[in-house]
Amino acid sequence: MALVHEIVENDPMISLMVKMTQGGEPTAEVKINKEGWMLCKAYLQYAERIRKFKVRPDDVWIVSFPKCGTTWSQEMLWLLRNNCDLEKANSTDLYTRAPFLELKAIIGDVDALPDTIETADRLPSPR
Repeated sequence: MALVHEIVENDPMISLMVKMTQGGEPTAEVKINKEGWMLCKAYLQYAERIRKFKVRPDDVWIVSFPKCGTTWSQEMLWLLRNNCDLEKANSTDLYTRAPFLELKAIIGDVDALPDTIETADRLPSPR
């Protein structure tokens, strides 16, 4: 199924909404599907890879709104699933242990960021 989207530029209503909610998040430039979800343009580069990501029966997902404890949840869940191995937690980057699958799709294709879709795909089960 193809991703239905519309590039939105210079829409006064969207500009107002973005202005009211800015807090470090990238600018919403793409309207997705009939529901009208707004995402940054970088999402279009990763949408198909995210859609085709192979889900395993033992996967655990953290799904949350921005700025509501996602990082804390990633840390706690990883520790619980790994016998509270603080030494390994402190020596391994969080995005390697508990990848934020759509990170580059939200922030943009920043070279310094890891490919979290590939990282998640390579993690052994349970992940």
